[in-house]
Amino acid sequence: MINVEWNKPKDAAEAMKTVLGDYSLRAWDRFHPSRYDNIWWLLPSTEWPAHDSVKLFFDANRSLQGKMLGGLHIEKGLGSEALQILKVLYPGKKYQSLIMDNSWAWNSFKDHLRSGEVRKTIQEIYSETGHPLIIRIEVSPIESSTGQKDVAVFETDGSELQVKEKEDGYYLSELTEVESFEKLYEPLFKIKDPSDEEWDDELLWIDLFIGQDFESRPDRSTWDASKVWNKLFKPLTLIGN
Repeated sequence: MINVEWNKPKDAAEAMKTVLGDYSLRAWDRFHPSRYDNIWWLLPSTEWPAHDSVKLFFDANRSLQGKMLGGLHIEKGLGSEALQILKVLYPGKKYQSLIMDNSWAWNSFKDHLRSGEVRKTIQEIYSETGHPLIIRIEVSPIESSTGQKDVAVFETDGSELQVKEKEDGYYLSELTEVESFEKLYEPLFKIKDPSDEEWDDELLWIDLFIGQDFESRPDRSTWDASKVWNKLFKPLTLIGN
């Protein structure tokens, strides 16, 4: 884990903003940010929501062992066929921002994973920090009214993948069998419904988090915001652009 002086996601995000300058801070609830203070994002624009963009984040609920997980957040949106379903399920709301097109960062990440650039970057970060990276994948079907998700969490040095957590697993059963990073591509980008061979992933939303755990211990040396940016966040942003 990386040791820092910040105890909360908001404090961490504000510290990072002093290094990043024009990046915007965003809370889960922008009108009442103190009501849900467990996750904060930084992004290089003022747009919100920003499902299509590369985002940096700190999250107190997704950490494996530390006080918070911090790193890169990329989202896979829904396919165009989902729009009509959304209108039926949730009439009166606008969902165009949830429909993915070619401009989404997910597509760039897909290309970088296929080319080996993601693997190379993770290996370099691991070499620099001495800490394995955490990859957290959350899959949410469009028809879920309860917010139920399939979750798989891995630790990786860029070569091996070790499953650390998994919840449910209906859609991620094949993915959680992967043991090497180079074999991650196909099960991640071809997620299947085990009960329906004709089904595709246009009706699934995916949240992908890549980062490292952070802790705050006064008895250990700490990383400042500049070091976190240069050794972790900056190289991660490159694999989503």
